[in-house]
Amino acid sequence: MMKAKIEANTYQKFISEIQDFYPKKTFGYFFSKEDEEIATDYYIFSEDSRKEENVMERFNKFGKYYENNLNAGFLSSIQESVAIEKYIIKNKLKKIGVFHTHLRHPPIFTKVDAEFHPSENFWHLIISLRNAQKPTIKIFEILSNVNFNEIPVILYDQSRNIVSIKGYGRQKVLNSSLLKMSINNQISDCFTIEDFAKCGELFISKTMITNEQYKRVFKNHQYNIGEEKFPVVNITWYEAQYFCEVTDTELLTKEEWELYADDQLDPFDYEHHNEAFMKVALYSENSKNQLQQVATLKPNQYGLYDMQGNAWEWCACFESKTEVANTKGGSYFAFPEMCRKTVDQLEDKDYFARDLGFRVKRRNV
Repeated sequence: MMKAKIEANTYQKFISEIQDFYPKKTFGYFFSKEDEEIATDYYIFSEDSRKEENVMERFNKFGKYYENNLNAGFLSSIQESVAIEKYIIKNKLKKIGVFHTHLRHPPIFTKVDAEFHPSENFWHLIISLRNAQKPTIKIFEILSNVNFNEIPVILYDQSRNIVSIKGYGRQKVLNSSLLKMSINNQISDCFTIEDFAKCGELFISKTMITNEQYKRVFKNHQYNIGEEKFPVVNITWYEAQYFCEVTDTELLTKEEWELYADDQLDPFDYEHHNEAFMKVALYSENSKNQLQQVATLKPNQYGLYDMQGNAWEWCACFESKTEVANTKGGSYFAFPEMCRKTVDQLEDKDYFARDLGFRVKRRNV
């Protein structure tokens, strides 16, 4: 297995600088000395050929995501690429890693990434600025254009001692809004029996929790007029769990979510324009680049709406000492492959994003 080795100071500097570039898309390389395998420097390209007509056509063939988001995708210019190769030779360096940012997606390696960055000689770092204040990072080893593995990052100090193998340690704190929540003491129940679908021995909310349902519990929750029936988003796992405790509900386990997802995607189909999938899922091809009201498309065979697309969903986590939890389903920004029920996107429990919400279950109604 390939190993991603980076000097710790370089790693922290890199993350900070990438955040400063937001909302600009970034792409570049990590370098080491010729006789080492530890990255001590990096280069962020400044010349982007993305908007050139022939390049735009290459991106747009992957679907509406690139048409709707002109700062998605990056292709370095030939001139700058040649200049950096000369710099590498002159300074006796070598490329050992490549990186790029995801501005709206989690750090998931996709077929698009494999096509534009196909080298099996370098590890590939993706830094997600979906929440620019809480960047998330994954590093991958590319085995082929459809086969890749996630690998850990190993950080070293200047004396070449290992200081971390866990990657970027984000601060683990509760979202301050959770501490300020005011519970509506007049709640009898924010649900009706019609809000649930019977799935085996469970009753699962037909939709993700909406703004109006959330406000029935937490009266200081704010949302825009007309978004009453939109999924509540920018919610941490802690906030979702607190909602469950107050309403006598539970988050779905990963296994329950996968069982009732009714996945409509062929595991080997990477086509973005999928007519059948667009009937049940709001994703990059049909969402108009926006979060949508719940239950606007057809339910799946279990009577559940938006299990794939519209917004990612938090899942239950029973390990109190674990600081991460699964999210499932993809969102209105997602490529189809991100919506597959087999995709697990782990996030810190204090993470929140504009396309991350939750749904609940009950044992009885």
